[in-house]
Amino acid sequence: RSGKLMWSLVQVYIWTLSGLTVLTFFRIMVQPEVNVINILLPVGGVLFLISDSVLAYDRFVKPIPRGQVWVHVTYHLAQLSLAAGFLGIFGII
Repeated sequence: RSGKLMWSLVQVYIWTLSGLTVLTFFRIMVQPEVNVINILLPVGGVLFLISDSVLAYDRFVKPIPRGQVWVHVTYHLAQLSLAAGFLGIFGII
């Protein structure tokens, strides 16, 4: 029973993370001008997706050499990119 619940929760998380990534690309498609700030959102979305994919693979499938380093680097770069992208949308930076 708990296995089915866990699988359901993982599916919800995967769909949520995929939706985030798609929405970051949608933002760049509707923005007529291309600049660094507009590119930061999709870059952050992809880095976040990579971070969680490496984390899941490393924990549940097969250990990756220096996997935790890759997770931390991609995660923090994703957070930085997403934050800067959102701040740029609102004209703060």
